[in-house]
Amino acid sequence: MSSSERAWGALRGGTVRDKLEALMAAYGERAVEFTAWGWAATLDAETRRTVELALFGTFPEAPEAANTPRSEVFGALAALIALGVAAGTVSGGMALTRDSGSPAHHLLKTLTIALLALTAMNAMPGLPLDGGRIFRAWMWYLTDDIVAATRLAALYAHAVAAALAIVGLALIFGKAGEPYWGLGVGVAGRQLFDAAHKGWRQARWQTIGPAITLREALPRPIRIPAETSVADAVDRLLADPPELFLLVVDDNAPIGILRLNELRGTRRTEWDQIPVRAIRKPLHDLPHLPAEITVAEAQVRLAGRADAAAVVEQQRYLGVVTRPDLMAAIEARATFQDQGAR
Repeated sequence: MSSSERAWGALRGGTVRDKLEALMAAYGERAVEFTAWGWAATLDAETRRTVELALFGTFPEAPEAANTPRSEVFGALAALIALGVAAGTVSGGMALTRDSGSPAHHLLKTLTIALLALTAMNAMPGLPLDGGRIFRAWMWYLTDDIVAATRLAALYAHAVAAALAIVGLALIFGKAGEPYWGLGVGVAGRQLFDAAHKGWRQARWQTIGPAITLREALPRPIRIPAETSVADAVDRLLADPPELFLLVVDDNAPIGILRLNELRGTRRTEWDQIPVRAIRKPLHDLPHLPAEITVAEAQVRLAGRADAAAVVEQQRYLGVVTRPDLMAAIEARATFQDQGAR
């Protein structure tokens, strides 16, 4: 039983100590998982920008860009080794306190079970688990195509997820009557299915992103004169479909953007009298990105910093790009490639 499932069961019943131990084990599992992924990223020279932590388990929310199948295997093995070392260390502490019968022994026992379950789970050959990354690296080596390899690994992960879902239903409705076990297994299967599909999309996007320049991805937002009233601008922002931002221009030259965020501090009764120029977000306050860089590089530069950036070429503003615009450009190129393949 994983620490997440133990937490779920402990919250349903048991002593206060059982509840505290189960919750501490669950969050300890997440902390060890985070440490393992971080150590693997350091050894594999990868940059993992964000990692989601949750009681019932999540996967790293960061594009993985291993340079070779070898580096992919090395990163996955490093994470598994880190988990194994953590499990061994905690089990050693459990053995030392075996005869004491103290709360510390029960906590170490719970953590040992959780870490061993986590290690076994991550060793399964389903992307994005570490075993799945090793399987993808093998397919990558054989096909010399990371997108095809990721697709194969994702399909395998979907089969594993389907098996987990069937096991979960059997536990819920079977004679054994283990609804909490079944729910935990079912949730794990659904997470694995979604994460595998996302991993395949990311791998494909990583091959497309470096082939598109920021100039090509530049959107064509609605342009409004700087003297337009805020009331008229809001009508444009909330039109169907709604706009993420409006490009404010003066003599046809972009000077800023207007989003709903810029309306803070203004009174709605005064929108008819306030020009957009007065509340716009000046372009020089946004991060600046050269027009010749690729969409992939722009995503890295914007990650964790801002949701919009000014695109410049030879000290001249070309426009503004947002992170959704970057993804839209990649999606459009992927759709075009799919149509061409047909």
